[in-house]
Amino acid sequence: MAHEPWAPPSLYLDTIQQAITESVKLKIAYHTRGEEQLKERTIQPYAVYFSGAVWSTIAFCELRREVREFRLDRIKELNILPTHFTPDKSFSIELYLEERSKRLFPDP
Repeated sequence: MAHEPWAPPSLYLDTIQQAITESVKLKIAYHTRGEEQLKERTIQPYAVYFSGAVWSTIAFCELRREVREFRLDRIKELNILPTHFTPDKSFSIELYLEERSKRLFPDP
């Protein structure tokens, strides 16, 4: 019998999925690994996915001005903002994850 990967649903999973559907910005307090202080960020969520044992969202980070990944278990606070954004029509989760895989596991 195959064992399916499992992780408890994130406290914020439904809210992030709603924000993706409605194209609304989120303000998060995020705990970056190796740092003590939480960082406040405004993000435009594009997608959410499960990998290994964690849920993550792929979002445009307004602080860094680039698409970044945020693990849902490191989001300590989350608020839906009343601001809509226009999704990047060129964004493809499939292409993003393929490029991510190439960065993490480069060909020898």
